[in-house]
Amino acid sequence: MCRIGGQISPRARVAVIMKSLAALFLSSTLFVTAALAQQTKPIPYGSNPAAGKYYDINGFKMYTEVYGSGPPLLMIHGNNGSMNAFEKNVPYCLSLNSSNKRFCLINS
Repeated sequence: MCRIGGQISPRARVAVIMKSLAALFLSSTLFVTAALAQQTKPIPYGSNPAAGKYYDINGFKMYTEVYGSGPPLLMIHGNNGSMNAFEKNVPYCLSLNSSNKRFCLINS
């Protein structure tokens, strides 16, 4: 560093500030990247091949998805809706320790 009369020159001071800002930016970018990497992907209700199955009932094709285990709880959405309506309900209920239900979602 260049010192003028025992003090750091303005150019050296700017260089120190720029290095500090670059280090702060890099560390915050790494932190955000690590936090985003730990997030799980949301469940694609309505198109989840791992949980979904089609049934043919008298020529009527019905799609269902089942989550959890235990006694079944049938969840039917409203008219013109889809099973996406339950995207917050099912994960919440499954996260409860006392929830021992099997959630059956139905689309037609």
